[in-house]
Amino acid sequence: MRGKTLTRVQPNGDKQVVAQLAGGPNGAAIGPDGRCYIWQQRRIRFHEGRLSDAPWACPARLRGGWIEAVDLKTGQSEVIHRTCGDIQLRGPNDLVFDQHGGFWFTDHGKIMARQRDRGAVFYASIDGSSSGR
Repeated sequence: MRGKTLTRVQPNGDKQVVAQLAGGPNGAAIGPDGRCYIWQQRRIRFHEGRLSDAPWACPARLRGGWIEAVDLKTGQSEVIHRTCGDIQLRGPNDLVFDQHGGFWFTDHGKIMARQRDRGAVFYASIDGSSSGR
């Protein structure tokens, strides 16, 4: 999350940065199309090597999270989902692909000073054309 990169680690331990990313990349999974799907979170700050603002405890000006796909050959990334239906993503996580080429994922929501999102499980397509709960 802190490095803001997608990094390939070789069997010998060498590291190669595949893509520079924005936000706080929270996880990754290779999709059926060969791209790497990254779930991203915003408003994560680090202090002295520790997570000082947990991803679920954030300011009211939250800009939200998103899911993007990275071409592993070129490093080009594309944001494919910022919302699921009419719900803005806050902290997407735990993505798994199904046999139809779509994916299920969780969004645990966020806790702000006077507001709390509820988490949910969502389904989305890899081409970004549809999504829902």
